[in-house]
Amino acid sequence: VEDLPATWVPETLVYQLFSNLINNARHYVPIECGAIEVGSWDENSKIIYFVRDHGPGVSYKESQEIFDIFYRGKTSKGRKGTGVGLAIVRKIALRCQGEAWVEQTPDGGATLCVSLPKAPTFGVASSPTT
Repeated sequence: VEDLPATWVPETLVYQLFSNLINNARHYVPIECGAIEVGSWDENSKIIYFVRDHGPGVSYKESQEIFDIFYRGKTSKGRKGTGVGLAIVRKIALRCQGEAWVEQTPDGGATLCVSLPKAPTFGVASSPTT
């Protein structure tokens, strides 16, 4: 994982958010499917953070329910879990003026995305020229 940009969200919430996203990928993706990727991109006043896997992915129907409380994916059989992790992710994102969603990973898998506000940059104002 490379350094990720700062956000204007309390550290404990960011920790909980990433912990839930990464644990979700670990639970639903077989180890032979490769590494879990964590990254971000900049989009206007938000940072989009993502956790990407190359597992079985999610159907369109599942993508509409995946952040619902107590929802367990179709590949959850035999795996422990409560179905609250991604619901917490969405709740944190919404509470912090962001969003949470899932996209299909090219060549298979799922990319879970969360937008959060950028941390403000406090710079020295430039002087007007005369």
